[in-house]
Parts: sequence; C-alpha cells; structure tokens
Amino acid sequence: MRRTLIAACIAFGIVAFNASEAQAIAIQFDSTNVTGDVWKYTYSVTDFIFGNDQVLFIDFDSNLYSDLQDPPPAPNADWSTLTFPTSIPTPGVDGDLPPGSFVALPLVDKPSLTDPFTVTFAWLGTGTPGSQHFDVFRVDGDFNVLEVSASGQTSPVPEPGTLGLMAIGIALAGRRARRRQRP
Repeated sequence: MRRTLIAACIAFGIVAFNASEAQAIAIQFDSTNVTGDVWKYTYSVTDFIFGNDQVLFIDFDSNLYSDLQDPPPAPNADWSTLTFPTSIPTPGVDGDLPPGSFVALPLVDKPSLTDPFTVTFAWLGTGTPGSQHFDVFRVDGDFNVLEVSASGQTSPVPEPGTLGLMAIGIALAGRRARRRQRP
C-alpha cells in the first residue's frame, strides 16, 4: 500500500513538474497625457503565446473613456488592431461586447509581442487613467474565454511546478520515514 502511495506521489510530481510550462498572460501599461483630456495607453503583453485563432479584447468603460483612436496603430505586421466606439455596443458573445473595446487580432500563428500596442482616447475621469479589464478569446465558431484579468495584472494560473516539487518531497519524506521504522 505504501509503495503504491509513494509511486502515485512520484508520478503526480513528475506530471505536475512537467506541466510547469503553463503560462499566465501579463499586460503592463503606461498612460501618458498627450494634451488636455487626450491620453495614450501603451501596452506591453508578455508571458503568453497567441495562436492565430485567439483575440485580445481590452474594455474601455464608456463612463470614463471616449473617442478611442480608430484605427489604432498595429504594433507590427503580425497584428491587426481596431477599436469599437464607446457609445455603440458591438456584436459578440451572448449578446453584445461592452461599448469601447480595443481589439488585437493576430494575423499569424505565434505573433511577435516585441512591440507594444498603443491607443489614444479622451479621458473623462479624474486623475490618471488606470487599468482596464481584458479577455483573450479563442475564435473557433464560439468565443471561448482563455484568459481574463485587468491590464497591469497577471491572470491567475496554478503553479504546477510547485505542486510537483511538493509531491516529490512528500514521497521522499515518506520513504525516509519508512526506512527509519525498519529494525
């Protein structure tokens, strides 16, 4: 029974350790005041490999943002970008997407994220504009959400590498305790 338990812990540890390639998307942003109420966001996207069937949406709350740059510049030839006005809901998943969406569409599989995404807008709030909600969708006939978070944050992903190391440690500790119990 103990051998089976130890073998199961080691097998779990190896599988979980090898699964440590799981990624969390991170979107960092800088907000720059261009002039008056016109601002520019510069987004750096890391820790994610986009497929050509995945789309990045960043939501702009119509109570805080207006006059989204249309179209915003694409960061490089691997991407196409567009915005939807803050006043008009856009067709999407289960109804409409929120008005005021920035959309980045990869034109190739594994597009380059070396260059930042940018968009200018009119800021209706007070102080400095902050983070926004983002989604990464897979476009496969349906819109399946892959990642959800806010810019400036990393979406949560379990740490399978840590779980794997812990399982291996427990198995080895159990084995060591078993050896000590032998006369």
